[in-house]
Amino acid sequence: MTTEPAAIAASPPRVGSVRIAREVARLIERGVYAPGQRLREQEIADRFGSSRAPVREALRILESQGLVVVEQMRGARVVEAHEADFLEIVRIRAGLAGVVAQRAAEDGDPAGAERLLAQARAVLNLAQGGADLAAVYAGLRGLARSLGELSPSPRAQTMMGALSAGREAFQTIGLSTRTRRIQSARIWVRIAEAIVAREAIAARNGMHALYDFSVRHILAQTRKAGAQTPRLSSTEAT
Repeated sequence: MTTEPAAIAASPPRVGSVRIAREVARLIERGVYAPGQRLREQEIADRFGSSRAPVREALRILESQGLVVVEQMRGARVVEAHEADFLEIVRIRAGLAGVVAQRAAEDGDPAGAERLLAQARAVLNLAQGGADLAAVYAGLRGLARSLGELSPSPRAQTMMGALSAGREAFQTIGLSTRTRRIQSARIWVRIAEAIVAREAIAARNGMHALYDFSVRHILAQTRKAGAQTPRLSSTEAT
């Protein structure tokens, strides 16, 4: 008489470092981990049911993207807006975003450019009407997506995407007041107007101005004692 071999228990799926890095970035965006907060490897490993090795690699990935600082003998923490690593990544993204806007003005579809302008004006009306942070931020993200679809700049957009982890955690700080939301939307209108007019350099410079505006107000806000990252709803943060 033969017996069936005992069933081998299925091992839980391994959680890779790239996925952990992506999820930690989302937690930073949602305010679960605040700027300057320590990121403890064991706590993160427990959260994702992994060992510490992929967590350690994930933190290195986020460090390469300027979102996390890894300090010898102290471990990792979320970057703060005034730090050189964060500002360097912002400047790189500003340059790439300028290329995206410039290419949209040079070779983007004219009908698409007109739609982008109408969309930007709608977001401005929303901000001027007193819409809250989540609503205006969703509108601004929609503008960024529409610009990406309009612009024939796949390489620049791929590079921007590689540096996008966790940016929303800081962008919402720069939009914390109604006045700032209106100002940001107005800059977008100017960018869209330049694209419609085929003024490529003006479109590029407008995007640079948008990033400069954001960084200036992020730094001003985070220097205030006890400043907290404004929270979006969970649906807006994803």
